[in-house]
Amino acid sequence: MKIVGTGFIASHLERMRNRFPDTVMMAAGVADSACSDEREFLRERQLLQRTIEQNRQCRIVYFSSGGRVYGGWGGLRDERTACHPQTHYGRHKIECENLIRESDCRHLIVRLPNLVGPKQNPAQLIPALVRQIRSGQVRVLEDATRDLLGIGRLQSILEELIPAAPDRASIVVASGISTPVGIIVKHLATMLGISPNLNVVPGGTVERFRIDRLRELAPESTRFDDGYHEDLLRQCVAEMSEDGSSNSL
Repeated sequence: MKIVGTGFIASHLERMRNRFPDTVMMAAGVADSACSDEREFLRERQLLQRTIEQNRQCRIVYFSSGGRVYGGWGGLRDERTACHPQTHYGRHKIECENLIRESDCRHLIVRLPNLVGPKQNPAQLIPALVRQIRSGQVRVLEDATRDLLGIGRLQSILEELIPAAPDRASIVVASGISTPVGIIVKHLATMLGISPNLNVVPGGTVERFRIDRLRELAPESTRFDDGYHEDLLRQCVAEMSEDGSSNSL
């Protein structure tokens, strides 16, 4: 397997490098969903185009967004849900997905929720919340909920999903558990032993995924119990304690 990229996802897929020799993991590009720099988006699209052209005999696995591509839709999201992105990042991800489909290459487009794991980009959800908690002030959008997926679980899912998925497929890969961000903050604060001031403000998007298709294709690695998110956060805090830094997430 070929891995394109050196960032968070790419580094954690290294253990899979000797598997799936006809597969290319496109794990490079814009990691910050708040980005609005068209130059960054263009670089990713150009890299994706080159990757497709240079690997015509391979299957491309592309990591897209399960949050931003659907826009503000608060109902259950799955592969059939219409995409109405409302941000630059969301529109960019749809452009990349379309570029892949229009090339007619064999592909697996993976729409992801919020990933969690060691050495995570500090701009992503959990490291950002940890920094706020440690500062003593946390701003929480009242209606916001998020689906969290551990990077280790993503590896297990991919090992099962890649050989099972059709040659040209788009799959939502998530836990299927929607947790209010306020609850995530409370769990993290308790585990860190900090009591920050919470500033709860109106707004926020509800993120809920239906993962029936994923469970059909990867039944062994998609058994999530109700306490999955809390256990994942506890693991993250333990890893932070060992490393001594919020950036260890």
